[in-house]
Amino acid sequence: MNMRIHSIVFVSVLLPVLMSCLSCRANEAGESYPLPDYIQKYEQILDANIRKYGWEDAVKPFEQKSFTELKARRPFDLFKCSELSMMLYARTQNPEYIKIAQAFFGKGLAWSMELRAASNNRNIHRTDCFLMEPMMISARMLKEADAFKAEWDADFEVMVADTIEWGTGLANSRSHSNRVTVPLAGAAALLKMYPNDRRMHELEDAMEGYWEMVCEVGDLDENSGNYSSLGFAGIVLLAQQLGVEDDFQSDQFHNAFEKYLYMISPEGFMPEWGDDYFHPAPLIRWINLFEYAASIYQDPHFAGGARKLYRAYEARYSDYGRYWDIQEVDYPLFLDVDLYEKSGVMPLPENSITTIRNDRLGNSHQDKMLLKTGQEPGDSMVMIDLYSRGDHSQATMDNRPSVSYYEADSTPLFYNYERHVPGAPFGNQVIVGENSDQWPRRPEWPEKTWRTQQVPTDRLNTIEGESDPDMRELTGMSIRFLNPAFAKVKLYIDNIRLVGPKGTIVVDDLEGPASADRKNSWWPTELVSKSSEHTEGRSSLCVQLSANGSINSPTTPYDFKFNVKDYPLLQYDLMYEGPFPLQALTGMEIRFPDQRGGINAWHHWSMQTLLANLDDSWIEQRGQDVFGYMAFDQYGTYDSALSRGVVLTQEGVLVIRDVLEPGSTAQGLDAGSIWQLYSLDEQGENWFTSYGEAPMKSISEDIGYGGSGMTVWFDQPQLNQIGVQQISGGFRHGNMKGFQYQREGLLNTAYAKRTVAGTEPMAWFTIVVPQKRGVAGSDVAQGIRVSGDTARIVLPGVTLTVLNNGKGKWSVSREPNSYAYPARRPAVAEPKDAIANIAGQQGWEFRSPDVISKWISGSVDYPIYVPEPGTYELRVEQGSGRANGTYQIEADGNTLTAQVKNTGGDNNLTFVDVGPLSFVSAGWKNIVLTPVNLPKGEALMQIKRIQLRPTD
Repeated sequence: MNMRIHSIVFVSVLLPVLMSCLSCRANEAGESYPLPDYIQKYEQILDANIRKYGWEDAVKPFEQKSFTELKARRPFDLFKCSELSMMLYARTQNPEYIKIAQAFFGKGLAWSMELRAASNNRNIHRTDCFLMEPMMISARMLKEADAFKAEWDADFEVMVADTIEWGTGLANSRSHSNRVTVPLAGAAALLKMYPNDRRMHELEDAMEGYWEMVCEVGDLDENSGNYSSLGFAGIVLLAQQLGVEDDFQSDQFHNAFEKYLYMISPEGFMPEWGDDYFHPAPLIRWINLFEYAASIYQDPHFAGGARKLYRAYEARYSDYGRYWDIQEVDYPLFLDVDLYEKSGVMPLPENSITTIRNDRLGNSHQDKMLLKTGQEPGDSMVMIDLYSRGDHSQATMDNRPSVSYYEADSTPLFYNYERHVPGAPFGNQVIVGENSDQWPRRPEWPEKTWRTQQVPTDRLNTIEGESDPDMRELTGMSIRFLNPAFAKVKLYIDNIRLVGPKGTIVVDDLEGPASADRKNSWWPTELVSKSSEHTEGRSSLCVQLSANGSINSPTTPYDFKFNVKDYPLLQYDLMYEGPFPLQALTGMEIRFPDQRGGINAWHHWSMQTLLANLDDSWIEQRGQDVFGYMAFDQYGTYDSALSRGVVLTQEGVLVIRDVLEPGSTAQGLDAGSIWQLYSLDEQGENWFTSYGEAPMKSISEDIGYGGSGMTVWFDQPQLNQIGVQQISGGFRHGNMKGFQYQREGLLNTAYAKRTVAGTEPMAWFTIVVPQKRGVAGSDVAQGIRVSGDTARIVLPGVTLTVLNNGKGKWSVSREPNSYAYPARRPAVAEPKDAIANIAGQQGWEFRSPDVISKWISGSVDYPIYVPEPGTYELRVEQGSGRANGTYQIEADGNTLTAQVKNTGGDNNLTFVDVGPLSFVSAGWKNIVLTPVNLPKGEALMQIKRIQLRPTD
């Protein structure tokens, strides 16, 4: 049945037949997911952390005194272990858990006092705001079990005073942020411990007002995949401590839980939005949240979602030898409730939806466009973050039309750049910007040269109490810089103004006296002065930056209200003096706070912003094909418009059609379509192939490591300039690389652009085809043709004809064929140092994924690419850990053992004399490592990379 939806506000997942009729398949048949043994899992976590810290280490005096060392030891982890121990005690009534909790709590409290003293007795929660939650909740549970030791009282009273002060301030802030909801759960536990204490009255009043605000919204207005899971867990913890969990029965809260449930991908991932970590910690939090929802709503769909994520996590990451680390588990919410013991059910009634988000003022917004061909592993999915904002958000609103998540053939082929590589040039969308040899990035910026910066004004939060949602208020400018590379840089700022259809209004000419109100005491004082350098008038504001600092108010405070439709752009002139830190894609933000101090209107100083005001969006599903439509009435410039039609076919092929209607202010700018590639492995005249970030293991079929890459194809090479921009310093968190935070490699941005000349509509086709490893990109590309609004794509066994005019007209038809991709081995993309000098020996060839960092305490599989049959020696480079001992190595029928020995400290261990290994065929192979004789306490090892060297 066809489905066309502008947006969906859920009342319940378990709606009657009507909702299931909207499904593209008989989803109600679904898969059954039994209840995992979570208690055993958490017992394993606790045991692993006892071994990690060592029982003796948890009770012996702490000798390191420096602030850096103290903070690095993280009392948070110890309080978390204590909290988990008490939760397990409540669940099992095993008194041994009380002893464990006491040991970790006592050491955590001692470390906290040490840390507080090292920071000049500053409030402990300024050093680590998350400390409040596990400290106070574990203390409450210890007191209720009559296990809180009298010897802790004096130190704990210091923590109580800090919590009252900090918690009251957080509650009064009314912020929708994980940095507020999670700590406030600890403050609520404090109220429970001291119900009639006069000291608590102000905190109690502030907490009551905060919870009323949360209930009015019924959601978390925090736009970040990582932080949303953390912030929403904080709301649940807060309700548990306040004893108000019945409030979750409201439609608003139920809808919020459902919204996140629909984001689960077919393969069992949670997409990333507003961030780019894409690591396991949020996945585990979502498991906790959905199991909690299954319990309080008695809803098998929530249980199915939780257990689908659990199955995917265990199947995929067990190969990395991971246990759920205490810092990743965070909040086992369901340990306080009766688990939903019936089998969970997936998939959900619908495949493709647009979710709705409520902001802090109660306004509803179209949020995430979720396009799915189905919900089973192997189906495909696209997510587009239409909202791209929030009371607390890592999204910059530069990527509102961007395909921020793309999964096909059981592989996340793109999972967002945003937080650490921000700006419009790093999405998958149309860019309208300055002509530049670095396009879609801005041109190079010479020192002491003025440049106009701009920020779309709809990023400012709506005004509290204002009935018109288009009204905004500008209150000033702030600057935040977090990179030592800026320490020798001066900034000159001039002529802050609003620009739009109503003309230009100068908000601050910066001719008045300089000021730096409310300096941040954490970092050195910054210098703010007047300068004779200027663009207009007689002077500008000069800011001398320092390493790791911020300036909260370098300008005179404003109280300027305006309508974003009249003035959609805020512009100012900026010049720098000193070394331009090209390597710092992030690290300094120019911010324009709203009337509450909110900072949605921020951007990185060297990045290009994108004006994209959403006017309309809708979804239409036809069988297993789905279409998403977006229209932006102000795009790139305030007098230009864009419509985007996205077709996702049953086969996982993306056919995107963009139509730009340029205005007069866009003339002479370059406009075009861009797509991000984690690697650039093959390319032709108008196509680019990426084998993906790293091989991964699918849970949908036993294919071992391999998975898919993709070929990106642009039309009209005769009209467009087509190419790829590469920039070093790819900041991303490699989920498929084993949880190693990536700060290496290249960012690859493929593009098709041309210069705007006239006001006639400009259109682009961007076609993305997933492909198995071993398929050449040239074979994929030669099967793609476009004529007018229609694309023809030849795949093995089927030829697709896709109509997409970018304005809402679309269709997909299929014809069977007998075509098969030619059998060939594609070239293996190697980093520049493919032949590395390892320990003074030449000839080692880097064949494993870029960096694979895994902790092993049992048998672990590692993927490695063998270029051709033959005999090889193997070397494994270790990153950290103690692993002296013997390992068994199995690969493609080979079995041998190898000694591992410490050759210079924990960070310099290698295998020696490993080989020969004989491979009878080329391709991706599994290297299985099993420890067989390791000294006690040395069963952990972190592997950085695996290398092969031919022996002949």
